[in-house]
Amino acid sequence: MKLRVIVIGLLCGMMGGKLWADELPIDTIVVDEVKVISSRSKHLSDQSKSVRFDQQQLDAAKQRTVSEMLMLVTPLNIKSYGSPGASSSLSIRGAGASHTQVNWNGFPINSVTLGSSDLSNLPAGGFNSIDMVYGASGAIYGSGTFGGAVNLNNDMRWGTPVPKSRLSLQHGSFGTWGGNLSVNAGGERLRYSGSVWGNKSDADFKYYDYIKRKELNRKNADYEQYGFIQNLYGRLGQRAFVDGGVWYQVKDLNLPAIIGANPNNVEQQSDSTLRAFARFKQAFNRSGLQIKAAYFYDYQLYTKKINPTDAEYSIYSKIISDKYYADANYRYFLTEYLTFDAGATYSHIKAKVDAYQRPRKENGLALVSALKYQKSRLSGNISVRKEWNDAFSSQWLLGVGASYQIIPEEWSVRFAASEKFRKPTFNDLYWVPGGNPDLVPEKGYTTELGTTRLFDLGSWGQFTVDLAAYYAPIDNMIRWQPAGAIWEAKNFYEVLTRGVEFDLNHEISFGEWKVKSGASIDYNKATIESTTNPDAYTGTMTYSPLWSGLFHTQADYKRWNIGASLRYADQRYYVENEKLDGYEVVNAFMGYQLPLGTSVLGIRLSADNVFDIDYELIRSYPMPGRNFNIQLSYTF
Repeated sequence: MKLRVIVIGLLCGMMGGKLWADELPIDTIVVDEVKVISSRSKHLSDQSKSVRFDQQQLDAAKQRTVSEMLMLVTPLNIKSYGSPGASSSLSIRGAGASHTQVNWNGFPINSVTLGSSDLSNLPAGGFNSIDMVYGASGAIYGSGTFGGAVNLNNDMRWGTPVPKSRLSLQHGSFGTWGGNLSVNAGGERLRYSGSVWGNKSDADFKYYDYIKRKELNRKNADYEQYGFIQNLYGRLGQRAFVDGGVWYQVKDLNLPAIIGANPNNVEQQSDSTLRAFARFKQAFNRSGLQIKAAYFYDYQLYTKKINPTDAEYSIYSKIISDKYYADANYRYFLTEYLTFDAGATYSHIKAKVDAYQRPRKENGLALVSALKYQKSRLSGNISVRKEWNDAFSSQWLLGVGASYQIIPEEWSVRFAASEKFRKPTFNDLYWVPGGNPDLVPEKGYTTELGTTRLFDLGSWGQFTVDLAAYYAPIDNMIRWQPAGAIWEAKNFYEVLTRGVEFDLNHEISFGEWKVKSGASIDYNKATIESTTNPDAYTGTMTYSPLWSGLFHTQADYKRWNIGASLRYADQRYYVENEKLDGYEVVNAFMGYQLPLGTSVLGIRLSADNVFDIDYELIRSYPMPGRNFNIQLSYTF
């Protein structure tokens, strides 16, 4: 505690120290423009394990959702309700879906009612880059990062050629159709990038109903989705930049019955989203300023009928939320190697939900301060954060990180530790009946130790090995528990997640062949250590496999590429003492690119679940069997 107070006092006092230093007659420090105006999270997260998906992976997933892309290229624990387009969520390192923060251009888009983000509503083809930060620092990102953070970016690197535009169309099994058009244009002062997409599916695949003990066709599972993301970037001068974007989409989805129930289900869900942001960045000789703001509107309508012929709905539920954000960050280079960041974020959130009885709102303020040192082989940072809102405040959140290159560009070690918290959702606080306004935020911390090693074996190619170990306790975890005839939200669990992640990648070229292969194996143990009810269940967390993995390979030859992957997950509990079976799913693809002058015409054939296995990610919701897809693309 004493150390924490000293660090917090030092960082808070730096603001005054910086002002005093401005008066000194010191020489101008010339700093790389990107370092001066890069985002707070990017500048301060380089000591945590992170993954950025490359352009080839994003191009291949133009017609897929972020959920579908992650299931193809990572071993991460995805929970999906089975049918194409169905709701899905992400669990990282054994933490829950509400412990993964999803951000669009630096602003959190998690639901204010549930706390999680539905990855089936995120188009992988709508973003210039997607990256993941495992165990993301609570001091940098704020609430809900016990597992990590997913960053969806629409960024622009000035001084590089304008990316090419791309049109892609697809058709696949289960009556699936889709299209995506991504356009990039502009010059040295003004640039534009935009994406428009639409897709639909009947989702009428065959599955085995193990309760009725017969094979059935999925019914009432069709969906359609369309939307656009449009971005404009301006360079006002040598060191001043502005950009902004708009994201709008709609999805209409029929919700099929679970296994064993009457398949003639009548449940529908409609989601629509409008998001917009604007950002200004100014670089100075030894400092940089970034100011941004955003507005998010989310609408959801859920309806249900007992019988298809009923004139009225048994459930008619609307959820409407508005979120306003403003964020400012100032970075100052105290020396060539030492930077100081000071930032503030304001949020205003409103939600109108029938079950809340009246509209609810929340005002929030967060202050962030950080120091980063980077010179030669050594890099490190210290950051602190404090949040307040109408109902509660966080503790002072301290984060530290360090990395050292034992062999430059070949072997590095890293360490990161951060205090965490997660504020209760609006449902936790205000749902009637069962919401609990006396809830306190979840809190805990995460520590990570990792190393990355590159082996260049000449004609045998290059091997890259990454090994990470982590430890993360969570106190006061919120869970809905039965209290007589109703369920009530309570600070119920003390949870501990710990594990090891191993990643091995290999690249080799010979002649006109280039082969990339890899293996990712995760060992995660997530357990309930204690509860407020001594008679309640303790043990392994539900839907948390002990082992999971992904094995993949891809070969490129001239204009051809071909590849396959195997995704594996261990058994996992879905309720106390009851487990879902583990599974191994094989996916494969083959592609060809035909140059047409400066353009490229491409065709890609893919097969998911090649061996047609029966499996579930959530109990009673079957996943699709073997299915095929053809994608045509034109890059110009």
